[in-house]
Amino acid sequence: MWDWVKAHGRLVRSLVWATLGGICFAVAIGLTWTIAHVTTALSASSEDRLEIDPAGWYAVSVVSGGSAEAPAQLNYDYTLQDDLVVLSFDLPAGVTQIIVAAVDAACWEARPGGARGEDLWTFDEGNYRHLRIPQAMVPVGGRVVCNLAPRIRAASFTTSATVFYNDPRPELASTGGGVFLPIELSLNNRDGPYDIAASNNAVLGDSVLLRPDGNITVRFHSMQMGEVRDWYILVIGVLVGFGAAMVIEAFRPLIERIGR
Repeated sequence: MWDWVKAHGRLVRSLVWATLGGICFAVAIGLTWTIAHVTTALSASSEDRLEIDPAGWYAVSVVSGGSAEAPAQLNYDYTLQDDLVVLSFDLPAGVTQIIVAAVDAACWEARPGGARGEDLWTFDEGNYRHLRIPQAMVPVGGRVVCNLAPRIRAASFTTSATVFYNDPRPELASTGGGVFLPIELSLNNRDGPYDIAASNNAVLGDSVLLRPDGNITVRFHSMQMGEVRDWYILVIGVLVGFGAAMVIEAFRPLIERIGR
């Protein structure tokens, strides 16, 4: 075996250089696919699209025991480094409960000055967590803060997407009844800009007013992942350069033989 290698040294060297060049090209192609691939999350026709995947939704409801005129305010706060999403509700007077389609949601009263008040009493029904507003807060309103796991789907390497839904489907009879309020949604995405990809039964402006059964699909563009993509592009360029040099070296003996 070793004698054959020595006898065909040029061929072996060419094969080694060609193999190394092929590996560089393969890795470069894989990285290019990673940063260029677009998922079906925002497709209008895919069976896997975000609009029919509740796992990618923030479905919430605010229930009032009185008038449905004044909207509740909801602020969304999240970055990619966070393990939890923060949903902050500013509630008008008369609100008796908040309902979140996430049984892992933990919510509490936020007192003036940012102090944490009492945890909200919870009642789980199916996929919904009913959160009862403290009696002292009902006549005057106030702020409630909730933590829950992120509900986002990747749309591309630098873009994620989610749906915010004012969900009128929960059953209220067992929790005292009431009416669903419109929700005024504001987005605080610290990781980069965002845009509205689609909306239904929503009024768009500086904030978004979601009527009951209204929803919006939001695209978030990550600056952090944009920086990672730039490094990938640099690495891809280096790999392509090395791969080209190795392939040229692999064919050099053949080129030199033709030149003779």
